[in-house]
Amino acid sequence: MATFTPIKVDGFRKVVEVTDAKSELHAIFALHRTNPKPALGGLRIATYPSREEALIDALRLAKGMSYKAAFADMPYSGAKSIIILKPGQKKTHALLTAYAHALNTLDGDYFAGTDLGSTIDDANIILETSPYVAGLNAQNIRVDHSKYTAWGCFRGMQAIAQHLWNSPSLENKTIAIQGIGNVGYKLAEHLFWAGAHLIVCDTDNSLVRKAEENFAAKIISPDRFIECECDILAPCATGGTIRDTTIPLLQCQGIGGAANNQLEKPENGEQLREAGILYAPDYVINAGGLISARKPFSTAESVSARKTRFMVDAIYSKLLNLYEQADDEGIATSIAADNIAEAKLAQYD
Repeated sequence: MATFTPIKVDGFRKVVEVTDAKSELHAIFALHRTNPKPALGGLRIATYPSREEALIDALRLAKGMSYKAAFADMPYSGAKSIIILKPGQKKTHALLTAYAHALNTLDGDYFAGTDLGSTIDDANIILETSPYVAGLNAQNIRVDHSKYTAWGCFRGMQAIAQHLWNSPSLENKTIAIQGIGNVGYKLAEHLFWAGAHLIVCDTDNSLVRKAEENFAAKIISPDRFIECECDILAPCATGGTIRDTTIPLLQCQGIGGAANNQLEKPENGEQLREAGILYAPDYVINAGGLISARKPFSTAESVSARKTRFMVDAIYSKLLNLYEQADDEGIATSIAADNIAEAKLAQYD
C-alpha cells in the first residue's frame, strides 16, 4: 500500500511525497497554486543525487509552469510530478500504474503530461488507470506535442533576431543546440530550412549523427556547449545551464531554448543583461507544448489546429513586447517576464 506524506511549502497549494514498496514508486507531486484550476505540468522520471534535490526541482518546475500558463494567457496553474529512480532502476508497467493510482488521489486537480524521462507510451500506460493525463486527442490518446514546442522556440528565435538584428531572418546565423531529442531535433529541422548554421551536442551520439547527416550540423562535445561561439545558444536538455560559473564563458548574443529552468537562480537574468546577452525566458519561448495540450480542459473555445498555431505563433510578438518593456524599464528580460506573469496570476487571488 502506498504511503502519502504531505510536505508544507510556503506559497504552494499542495506538495505530497508518495512511496510504494511493492512497485518501488518514489514520487513527489507539487501543485503551485489554488487557482486557477486545474493544474497542468509534466511527469519527470529521473535519478537525483538526493531526495531534497528532487523536491527543489519539482517546486521550481511547478512554479515555472504557473508562469508559463499565465504568460500564454491560459487559465491553469502549474504543477509538476517527479518519479525518483534509484540508480539502475528501470521504468516498469507496475511503477507507472502505481503512479497513476497516486495521481487519482488528487481528484482531477492536476493533469500530468510528459516531460524529461517520460514518453507517450508511458502516458498511455498511466491512462489505463487514470483519466488525468494532459494532451489528449479526440480519441483520448496521448499524442506528441513536441512539434508545437519546437515551433514556438523557432518563432522565439526569430523574435531574438528581430530585436538584435532588426530582421527575423535566421539565414546564415549560427545556432548551437544542446539536446537533440524530440524537441531539439524538430527545432534543428526548422532552423536548417531557414538557412541557419547548426552546432549540436547530445549525450546520445546517434542523435547528433542524425542531425549531422540531415541538417549539415557541426557536432561538438556537450562540455563545449556553453563556450561555443555562436549567435544564439539553445539549451534544449536539462535546466541550470546558465549560472554564475558559465555566464563568463558565453560567446553568444542571444539565448533561447526548450529547456525548463535554464537560469540556476533569478540573479542570472540580470547578469546576462549586464553581459549584453538577450535572454528569452524559458517559460515564454517553450510554451508551445503546454498550449497544444489544453484540449481536455477547453469548453468555451474550439481547440482547432489553426487556433493552436495562432497561439503558438503569438510567442513571437509576446517576446518582442517583453524585450521592449525590459529595455524601457532597464531590467532583465527574466524579471520583466516574472512581473507580467505575477500580474496575470494576481487576478485569480
